[in-house]
Amino acid sequence: MIDVTSGIKLIKWGLNKFKQNTSENFNSYTNFLIGLDYVSLFKLYSYTSINTQLYYQFKPNRNTNFSFNTLNFSFFIPTSTDAFDAFLEKNPLLKENFKGNRLFTSFFLSDLQYSIQKKINYRTNSNILASVDFSGLEIGLLNGAVNIFKKKNEQFSILKTNFSKYVKFEYDQRFYTKLKSNSQLVMRYDLGIALPLFDTNSIPFIKQFYVGGPQSLRGWNVREPGPGGSQPLNSDVINSNTFFSTGDIKLEGNIEYRYDIFLWLKGAFFVDIGNVWNLPREKNAPLESRFSKRFF
Repeated sequence: MIDVTSGIKLIKWGLNKFKQNTSENFNSYTNFLIGLDYVSLFKLYSYTSINTQLYYQFKPNRNTNFSFNTLNFSFFIPTSTDAFDAFLEKNPLLKENFKGNRLFTSFFLSDLQYSIQKKINYRTNSNILASVDFSGLEIGLLNGAVNIFKKKNEQFSILKTNFSKYVKFEYDQRFYTKLKSNSQLVMRYDLGIALPLFDTNSIPFIKQFYVGGPQSLRGWNVREPGPGGSQPLNSDVINSNTFFSTGDIKLEGNIEYRYDIFLWLKGAFFVDIGNVWNLPREKNAPLESRFSKRFF
């Protein structure tokens, strides 16, 4: 553990045990990360992402883990095909969230994650994963202060790229109940909301929530459901199995009965429910995609 940025002092409420323990009985780490990602979807789009990160991790005991990032920078550069551009023209909200270079920044604090495993009773265990992710928080505060001083309304940018500014919350809890030696009941719910900050109006596409796929709503493709009551966002001309539905709000739940059939062969009955929605105040979003009292 090396407190490079003195960022630990900013979140003392989460580090009391660290202050009271020695390195012999408290697992803590400082990780320096740098990476280059390149992703290409055939006939659709590609993007390059350059990432740097200083990552602190604390483990007070074997059932609890706490981590956060600082000095976190990511430069996202998307490139789309003519066919995908034509698809975006028909979906202006997706175009707004997807097009243009994005700069994600955090100088002191971002991507806080807290996970804990609890034993509720002799049959049931619970796992909780809570996270808060920031981008552009410090830049937005500084930009606002400068605008007040200069009596102007200008956005900071680098290489003609504006800073992405948002906050994203997510809470995931799971329950595992052992019924018999060969069967188990598993339940899960996942809640999430992302909010634009300061002078921004939308959340970047790659940071929005989505549902579908084998780890979410089984029977649906990834990013197929939603947002809200909208029709799935895909294009038969491009690829009938590729979808682009994302949202700023996510509600998801699963219940599953697992059992042994024979030796290594396992079985399960399950029900999945969930969707994503746009924020109610998102004027560019279709009415049926916005979160409201009729969400259910």
